[in-house]
Amino acid sequence: MSDDSFIREVNDEIASLTQAHKLWDAKFGPALLGLAIIWSCSAPAAVVGYRYLGRDPRLTARATHFSAALKHRQ
Repeated sequence: MSDDSFIREVNDEIASLTQAHKLWDAKFGPALLGLAIIWSCSAPAAVVGYRYLGRDPRLTARATHFSAALKHRQ
């Protein structure tokens, strides 16, 4: 490989990376970052809310057994 073709290949690669960086900054970067933040906050909140409202049958069964055990203890 000659020096000129190597330099041309490096310049082409730099131009490609620069174009990809501009595309990321202009269109997809902020949207994906916002989506990641929303998902990371809403998914755990949804799980905690689901369990808190007692819609998880395992938790409801555990609470029933616990309250029955407390009644028998008294």
